[in-house]
Amino acid sequence: MLALPFWEDVAVRALFWLALLIAVFVRIARSDSKEPMIAAGVLGGHVVGYAALETFGSVQRQAPFVEHVIPTVVASVSLYYLVLKATLWVADHLVHGSGEDTREQKIKAIDECEEDAFSFCNGFLISQVSKFYVLGFMPVLHGEPEGHSQQECDMLFGFVGLFSMIVCVLAALQELAHASGLPSTARLLFLAQHTAGMAAAWMLVFAGEWQWFAAVETPSLSSGIMLVTFVSTMVSFGLVVVLDFVAGRGWVRPASVRALIAIIATAVGLSWEKAFHEADQALTSGLSPKTATKCKLLLIVVVLLIVLQGWRYYVLPQAIEYEEKCEEKRKAEASQAEEGQKPAEVSEPQ
Repeated sequence: MLALPFWEDVAVRALFWLALLIAVFVRIARSDSKEPMIAAGVLGGHVVGYAALETFGSVQRQAPFVEHVIPTVVASVSLYYLVLKATLWVADHLVHGSGEDTREQKIKAIDECEEDAFSFCNGFLISQVSKFYVLGFMPVLHGEPEGHSQQECDMLFGFVGLFSMIVCVLAALQELAHASGLPSTARLLFLAQHTAGMAAAWMLVFAGEWQWFAAVETPSLSSGIMLVTFVSTMVSFGLVVVLDFVAGRGWVRPASVRALIAIIATAVGLSWEKAFHEADQALTSGLSPKTATKCKLLLIVVVLLIVLQGWRYYVLPQAIEYEEKCEEKRKAEASQAEEGQKPAEVSEPQ
């Protein structure tokens, strides 16, 4: 039997996760314009994903679940999917009073927020299972970059390659389902692709850290994390340029190549989050617990004021503009396909 305090801790985490989820939905439902609506959805999906990760990840590391890793992940994904469906029903009622166009935008923002949180959390759980099979034990949630052999690094990179191939296949299938007029199937395939992509991104972050500390001697954990983040960012930038060139030439199916670019970009973002976390820990390591907590809160506020404002006013508008252009392109391609089918449909009975 598990100790009651553990389940109390899990219950508090779960309630916090669900409260965050509903709060994000309410914020999106009350948004009057597109930009704050999407901003709330993107940031909310990220925060809710971390809260769900802490909830399910703590259960995953506890006996008897740690002894049955595959059934535990399957149960976690299934449970989260049921929660996703239930909360989307709640969201539909929250935006009921909005106009038709605004209502569709809000439902889309909520859907994307939930899907991001779902894939973020379950991708991490899958990466934990992969590390379990490499190490023989379940690692801590925030990772253990030091003390790994070259064989363990190679095995984890192998899992990255495996899930990257799965993402490429699912991207092609999702594109095919969308072209065949199967929106429900296309959405499920997109969710599976996104989850597999997040798993690959998480594993790429951990594999890069393992490889760095296995090959390079660094004076401290925090400096090593920051160095590997900087180096991986430069390498990833070069890879993205090459992959974007390949996708533009059409040598390989563009949807699959774009999915690989998304994995690399996500891994870079996760690496920088870990770097900020390690820097925060290093700056407050010599302080008393009370003072360290105050300093961490101050650092969080400062980082939010600097980074969030830049993202809100420079990155987000460009992302929205790009998404609108992609949507216009998809609609144009769909209308062209319908116009191309109409003569055939008329001439066939003749």
